[in-house]
Amino acid sequence: MENVYNRIINLLPSLNGLAEKIAQYFLDNLDNLKYLRVKQIADNCSVSEATITRFVKTLGYLSFYDFKMAVANYNTPKNNKNSSDFILGDINSNDSLEDIITKMKSEFINTIDVTINFLDLHEIKKAITVVSSAKTINIYATGNSYVPAKHAYLRLYRIGKKCSVYTDPSEIAVSASLLCKDDVAIGISYSGKSEPVIKGIQYAKEAGATTIAITGPINSIMQRTADIKISAVKREIDDFQISSFSRLSHIVILDIIYAGVAVKDYKKSVKAIKVSGTKVADILNN
Repeated sequence: MENVYNRIINLLPSLNGLAEKIAQYFLDNLDNLKYLRVKQIADNCSVSEATITRFVKTLGYLSFYDFKMAVANYNTPKNNKNSSDFILGDINSNDSLEDIITKMKSEFINTIDVTINFLDLHEIKKAITVVSSAKTINIYATGNSYVPAKHAYLRLYRIGKKCSVYTDPSEIAVSASLLCKDDVAIGISYSGKSEPVIKGIQYAKEAGATTIAITGPINSIMQRTADIKISAVKREIDDFQISSFSRLSHIVILDIIYAGVAVKDYKKSVKAIKVSGTKVADILNN
């Protein structure tokens, strides 16, 4: 089931003018949209039918018909149970295993779509450039952010990048203070409020290293401190479920950076993966 409400909410921060007006109309009239023709909606928004169709495609639907089907199958938030009644996404006690699988698939696809659609490509390109040329890469993370941090480490060190992950506050402080201008420090925190990670970015910058902050959408101290700022767009989900979204969105962002770095020196990267893969297979088979 397509989550129409979340798609519109996710898109809203990037909209202005007519597009913002249409989005707000959709949100205000989500219960009634399934009964309206495209011409009626266009008239109500004082735009052309083509404009409504383009907006619907911006939301990720192939046609206005597909959009109306998604609306018809969706219960608006005021009709939904409290978010605490759901264990993940909109999975509830009445769902069959097939329902759970379908909803999980939709949730993951939506998270990836939202993350990619709102990336600042200029900042991503800057991150790829500095990581590619870095002598040392330190990744700082605590709590839930350790998962994408470790994932990035496993990616980068397989292509020959000198990379380390630090989660202990004292180790973050020591490692950051010993970096130099040819090094890169990556701080990961969805809230942007993790004190050890913020300190790590600050100390690394003071030492002359280039700093990258990978956070959520909030204008945090970590974002303001870092040289390169990459944010995941906010989703309309509660604090209990935010960890799942932040993990996946940050893994997607870090995978894009990794792939960009690997492609910059493609032959060297492929060689490193093959050589290390052979050694891993050898040690595991003995």
